Amino acid sequence: MNPLPASFKDRDLRLRTAIGAPDVRTMLLVSGTTRDDALRAGESLRPTLERWRTDGIISGFELVSDYLPSESSQARRRAALPAAADLRENLAAALSGLPFRPATFDPFLRDVEKARLAEFPRYLRAMKLRAERLRQDPVRDQARMLALQGYWREYLKLRAERGGEDAALAELRWLVEELRVSTFAQELRTREAVSPKRLAKLVEGLRSERRA
Repeated sequence: MNPLPASFKDRDLRLRTAIGAPDVRTMLLVSGTTRDDALRAGESLRPTLERWRTDGIISGFELVSDYLPSESSQARRRAALPAAADLRENLAAALSGLPFRPATFDPFLRDVEKARLAEFPRYLRAMKLRAERLRQDPVRDQARMLALQGYWREYLKLRAERGGEDAALAELRWLVEELRVSTFAQELRTREAVSPKRLAKLVEGLRSERRA
């Protein structure tokens, strides 16, 4: 039962229709053992909800993760941020001929760089843990390092071939860093699922793009 007068409900409908806001009378509850688990579960529903919208089963939807993405989604977005020099060059090209002062977007550039550096404290902790364990079992550390070096060499080779780092290469670079964490400091946890199989698939995809 809704205690609001019919006139209020009609006004609400008109306003939501005018601004394209969703009808929030129907909600789908998604749960998880942690807040981030629930956010990831919500994100996984997007393909199904998109299909329902296309089929006319629902008229639209909004996900909480549209406003607060899961940590893994945030990590992917940070990985896709271009290097500072590339971003400045792209921004300068986009602003060419527009009436903006040169320093107008400097705060934006600084914020992007801060976002890129947000994961470095965790990477440094992983390096420290690796150094502590190296003394205990140097042979095992060497075997793990050799496995990782292959992906890093692939990244460097692809970057040289492409003449720089684009968004796809940035994703590979940051996934290599996450694999380092998973390999040498598993207790720190990675920001998203990462494995040698995933990196190999990404490298093959980048190579295929190069051959096409």
